[in-house]
Formats: sequence, C-alpha cells, structure tokens
Amino acid sequence: MGCIGHFEHARRDAPGTLIELAILDVDEFKKVNDTHGHLVGDQILRALADALQADFPDAIATGRLGGEEFIVAALTRGHAQLAGALREMLQAFGAHQFTTDTATFSVTFSAGVARLGESEDVYAAIERADAGLYEAKRGGRARVVG
Repeated sequence: MGCIGHFEHARRDAPGTLIELAILDVDEFKKVNDTHGHLVGDQILRALADALQADFPDAIATGRLGGEEFIVAALTRGHAQLAGALREMLQAFGAHQFTTDTATFSVTFSAGVARLGESEDVYAAIERADAGLYEAKRGGRARVVG
C-alpha cells in the first residue's frame, strides 16, 4: 500500500485524532558536504532518519523524500502537537556533535508542519508543510513553523 493509502486508513481507523505532517530539511547541507565530504553527509542523513524513527515510532509515515528532505506524518490529539515534538527533537539533534578527523560540528534542521483537514487532499497539506519549511529557512533556519 502506498503512503496515501496509509493516510486514508489512519483517517478511517482513528476517529477523534488529527493527522499532522511535516517536511524537514537539513540546514546548510551542501556546505556540510562541501566541507566534510559526502560520507559525512550520509552519516548526518542516517542520524536524522534514526532520530525520526526513534522519536516517532508510531508515525503513519517517516522517510526521506529526497536529497536532505524528510517527511513525518503522525496521528495527534491536538493541533501543533507534532510541531512541539519536532522542536524538542531539533534541540536534541542540534546539540549532537558530529566528529571527523579534522573537525567537530553540529547540524540543525528546519521544518514546516501542516494539519491534514478531514476531507482534504494529502497533497494540499504537503504543499502547506513545504511552504512552512521555506518560511523556516527564510526566518533563519533551525526552526519549526506550523
């Protein structure tokens, strides 16, 4: 079953809950790759994927969209619950130190969050989350909008 099917089942099987989704993007990822190499960049992507799976084990969907972008969708009981959880995750992830032979550094991410309306098309909510991501980037990065 595709991702859209998961959303449809979640809507039907969990009355009284909301579906929130977020698009995340590693901040300054090109700079990380240019400075530390693609192998280090891959380690950062794996670390973010692991953090998403650990922090959202019951999510409807978590995964890499492409490049340095990820998606997470979760059932919540209140609006902005996912945004709050992502802000906590951002603090922990941003505090983690990555170490190479020549440097120790940290990395952050930005995210946009949107609530999926009861009869709304999933793609419309994804577009709103993506717009929130761009707002977070324009607002200085290392933040969650939504």
